[in-house]
Amino acid sequence: MANFLIKGKALYSSIVYNHMDTIYDSIKKLRDGVIFALLGVPIYLLAVFLLIVGIFMAPTSLNSASLIIGISVLAIAIIAIGLTRLYNGFVGLTPYMNNVGLGKIGTLLLVIPVVNAFATILIGVALYQVGEKFQNGLVKIGGILGAIPLGITTLVGFLLAYEGLGQLLKEFERKSK
Repeated sequence: MANFLIKGKALYSSIVYNHMDTIYDSIKKLRDGVIFALLGVPIYLLAVFLLIVGIFMAPTSLNSASLIIGISVLAIAIIAIGLTRLYNGFVGLTPYMNNVGLGKIGTLLLVIPVVNAFATILIGVALYQVGEKFQNGLVKIGGILGAIPLGITTLVGFLLAYEGLGQLLKEFERKSK
């Protein structure tokens, strides 16, 4: 049976044990979603930069326009995959954890630029809850930093959460043997 630390106590939980595959898959989706979203943003910013440079510095040609469109499509696809994985990860954890639904809402709101900062806060809070539930300090700290919508702080927070989610996956694998 799986032995997990939840809220500071060793727990032989039938909920965790019976649904370990769902929880494991959900945490894996969260981890994948975080890294895909983080990779997509700089690629998208590169496309925006190339567009600005193309408009102001040089006459646009068909080749440069094609490059910008190609990079933009790639970035949007990577971000869409990331957001889908992130959303599905939160959906999978919702029956087993409190306040993870905030991550679902935040993920949906991320597609609306006006409320991006608020969406990031919701996702950070939900990641913190995952770290709290499974007593993983990196995910908790990552969630806290991720909830501060100041660019570099969010980036560092989500990178920490990514690493912490990886630790959780290894712990699940080790405990399930």
